[in-house]
Amino acid sequence: MKVAILSVPYMEPMPAVAPILLSSVLKQKNIDAEAHDFAFAWYKHFIKHDYWQDIKHLFTLGIKPDNLPWSVIKQLMKFNKNYVSQFKHHDWVGLSVFTAESYDYATLLVYAIKKYCPGVKIMVGGKGIETQSGDQFHYDIWWKHGMADLIMVGDCEHTLADCMLNNTEGVYKSPPQNKQDLDAIPLASWQEYDLQDYYDYKNDMSVEPYMAITASKGCVRNCTFCDVNSFWPGYIYRDPDNVATEIITGYRNTGIKEFMFMDNLMNGSVKHYRQINQKLLDIEGQIKYGGYAIFRNRHQMPVDDFELARRAGCYWWSIGVESGSEKLRYEIGKKFTDDDLDWTAHQLAKQEIKQYWLLMVGYPSESDQDFAQTLKMIRRYESIARKGLIQISVTPTFMLLNNSPIMKNNLLSHKLGLDHNRGLEHIDKFWTSTVYPDNTFPVRAHRYKQAMQVIEDCGYVFQPGADIEKWNEEVNNLEKVYHENKSKITS
Repeated sequence: MKVAILSVPYMEPMPAVAPILLSSVLKQKNIDAEAHDFAFAWYKHFIKHDYWQDIKHLFTLGIKPDNLPWSVIKQLMKFNKNYVSQFKHHDWVGLSVFTAESYDYATLLVYAIKKYCPGVKIMVGGKGIETQSGDQFHYDIWWKHGMADLIMVGDCEHTLADCMLNNTEGVYKSPPQNKQDLDAIPLASWQEYDLQDYYDYKNDMSVEPYMAITASKGCVRNCTFCDVNSFWPGYIYRDPDNVATEIITGYRNTGIKEFMFMDNLMNGSVKHYRQINQKLLDIEGQIKYGGYAIFRNRHQMPVDDFELARRAGCYWWSIGVESGSEKLRYEIGKKFTDDDLDWTAHQLAKQEIKQYWLLMVGYPSESDQDFAQTLKMIRRYESIARKGLIQISVTPTFMLLNNSPIMKNNLLSHKLGLDHNRGLEHIDKFWTSTVYPDNTFPVRAHRYKQAMQVIEDCGYVFQPGADIEKWNEEVNNLEKVYHENKSKITS
């Protein structure tokens, strides 16, 4: 059996983990598997195209441009043909649909595979296929219309190989993973990618290749805007000794010194995080790592924990700050106080661990006063920012995700006046609220630009991988689309 696993656009230009991880899983069962980061190859090919923003908006947001020439569509189809033709003698081609932003392009790839690789079976999985269109899940729609031979729903590292070996067809819903399943997952086969290619291409990223690590799945929070808990209702984590051993072994076998935790939270369990760091002291000073984390108070993470993390190799945390308004943070489920923020921010700075802050503007109930608190927070940490220890990324206006509590929970959706957005075109960016009617897209776009200006004035560096020029251009283009379609969007 010969299998190829592909990532699907659109994804940010970072190494896609799913193809190489699933490739390792299949090889563990003696299946001839290979990984291809098609999303990155596609990005490199089209990013410099004159119609890049139109192409991106078409496939990520479903916004149909008025002036996209037929020649561009033909280029896209030709690129797909040339790429997938290499798999015509494979048994299976798997598509990893990472998010809803990859869903539309996946349909194009299915067409290309069926046309140019007749007889090759198609497997598809990923969170993008598990989202909904109205009352139907996308995976049910795909199966109904014969888009794939096997559709994996849920985490499938522990079930994919058996499904393929048994020629399973249809929609297969993987049973939830447990701790034992996580501990059995092999190391991703990073050697299948030319890792240096990513770093040569993005000159604002580290010059070193990195290895991805998964220590846990799920989240201890249930934020209203986030869809993580729809995929992982619980929080589970691997044996900390196994995690640290994987890092140490990976470093000693490959020489790769940088590691990235793919967890939603490295410190979802402080005890677990502490144990990993203690074990990593065996190679103190030889590796470095980073990942997503949450603010903890001074009792949960005392001074010693930050010093331990730094000694173990931690050099960055990515933190969902979201808003400077404590009231709004509690409303959306972040559940940390201004004192928690201050404690963690200063302890990380003391250890010279970089902080990548994720901010959002335009949450449905965000008031002018809430937004003013965000600007005040940005100014409050200017001194740390000017040392390069806090870097920021601001989402280009708040998006609605169909699988998030804000849309799935009827009471919450009704409370925020969002019920009517379900099933509407341009829901992601151009949503409206009947309870907060003044929070329009132009208001959200204006707040985004205000925040970006204050961030720049205070000397913050933007987070690595944050393509600020492209994001600003995206907001400007979306404003243009909004005004051209205002009557349809606001009706």
